[in-house]
Amino acid sequence: MGEFIWFCQICSVLLLLLFLSESHRSLSLSPSSLDSAPLCLSNDRTALLQFRSAVSIDDSDGGYPKTKWWNESTNCCTWEGVTCDKATGQVIGLDLSDSRLVGSLSPNTSLFRLQGLQQLNLAYNNFSASSIPPGFSQLVSLTNLNLASSSFSGLVPSDTSLLSKLISLDLSSNDLKFDSHSFSMFILNLSKLENLSLDYINMSNIVPTSFINLSSSLKHLSLEICGLQGEFPSEIFQLRNLEYLDLSSNSLTGYLPKSNWSSSLEYFSLYSNHFRGSIPASIGNLTKITSLYLSSNEFHGQLPSTLFNLEQVTDLALSDNRLEGFLPAHVSKLQSLESLSLDNNLISGAVPSWLFTLPSLEFSGLGYNRLTGPVIEIQKPNSVQTVYLE
Repeated sequence: MGEFIWFCQICSVLLLLLFLSESHRSLSLSPSSLDSAPLCLSNDRTALLQFRSAVSIDDSDGGYPKTKWWNESTNCCTWEGVTCDKATGQVIGLDLSDSRLVGSLSPNTSLFRLQGLQQLNLAYNNFSASSIPPGFSQLVSLTNLNLASSSFSGLVPSDTSLLSKLISLDLSSNDLKFDSHSFSMFILNLSKLENLSLDYINMSNIVPTSFINLSSSLKHLSLEICGLQGEFPSEIFQLRNLEYLDLSSNSLTGYLPKSNWSSSLEYFSLYSNHFRGSIPASIGNLTKITSLYLSSNEFHGQLPSTLFNLEQVTDLALSDNRLEGFLPAHVSKLQSLESLSLDNNLISGAVPSWLFTLPSLEFSGLGYNRLTGPVIEIQKPNSVQTVYLE
């Protein structure tokens, strides 16, 4: 019996030694396992370094100069703003937004040699009013391109329309202009586009009907202050995946659809245009809407009561139109409403009491209508609600 116990003790010691040996071997591998970054491809590394040498860094305050910390003796997959494919080491993402870059992109910029690039963000830099060079079509895998607020100027290169995998494009806040023919091709070819932001781009020569061919997968369309003029197709308001639409401050005309609104809409702004006709009762079907701006247009007719059924809306603006009718006597669903603007319309009747019971309401503009009652200021625990009637 004693021999058996002695044998078991020996076995236990051997098992313990084996466990410690395996643990030590595992620990000895830990330095390399801690460095999970793949090894950067030499061609990509060279292209990135050449790009860095072709631009300068602004020494003024603001931003973060990511390229300043690129060390050519280290793995480029560990550099600020660089993302590599974990399996191949190929550079697939480059985010140099707000990096204080100054210079220009030449037609033979080394960025075009990053053949695996899927996401490129150069927003909020200073490319010195230089043009966007042709050649982006060489980046055949590109899905996201952001050049917003980077001081580009001139025509948007026509080969942008060849980026057939593009999901998101942001060119906003640059001194850019589209050629009308290339824009039509651009809209037709980018069948996977979900996000298109062109705020402040000169689109005065673009026919609004071009937008009819936008991808049905579109979620975000922003065209604020683009110089657009003419009738805007109402079919865009019916794109089934559309969540965000901003057409503010153009010279567009058109009508709102009577049915089949995009049920996904959360933000909808036609502020300061020339849309006309009535606001259909079907607008009350926008159950996800949080911001609705229809001010400064030419809408007329009855104010639809369905507007007051929008449970998620925080901002509701319909001022400076020719809307008629009465405010509903009872409202129970505007619990999230923070701002209501109905100034300068033809709304009549008495101001309903529910206006002063909404828990989130901070501002109500009802002036220059045909309502009866004085200017009223309501003190709340965390805010002051002012109701202007004249």
